[in-house]
Amino acid sequence: MESGVTATLLSSHTLSAQTDLHDEWIERGHKMRWVFTGTKQSVSVDLLRKKLLLNRLEPYPVGTAGTRAVFESTEDLSALGDHLFHDIAAMRLDFIRRCAVGEPPLQDIRDAWRTHLVCLAAEESALQEGRRIALNYGDA
Repeated sequence: MESGVTATLLSSHTLSAQTDLHDEWIERGHKMRWVFTGTKQSVSVDLLRKKLLLNRLEPYPVGTAGTRAVFESTEDLSALGDHLFHDIAAMRLDFIRRCAVGEPPLQDIRDAWRTHLVCLAAEESALQEGRRIALNYGDA
């Protein structure tokens, strides 16, 4: 970013038999999580459990370029309701409505192509020590 802060975003929605809380498998069966990692802090939002975890990053081992996350706090986001975090029903209804009235999808193949280009440019930037990578969407 212009301020010099470096950040990454991980958005994960997995459907699998793997879970770190076995007792929740039957109810949920999947995970939805956003993780924001910046230069000095990281934030993890568990969309199904409606929890936010805040960590600060500190040098580790001391004297190296490595870092580790140190717990700061958690927040309970359940007061925000279900619709903000996991409104799959609304997404399905919108898809069905679009099919019924002949509207194009909310996101099309060009959106997917652009997203891939951004991800590939981010990876290239990381491999080149943060060098800015120009995007060329071409026909996308």
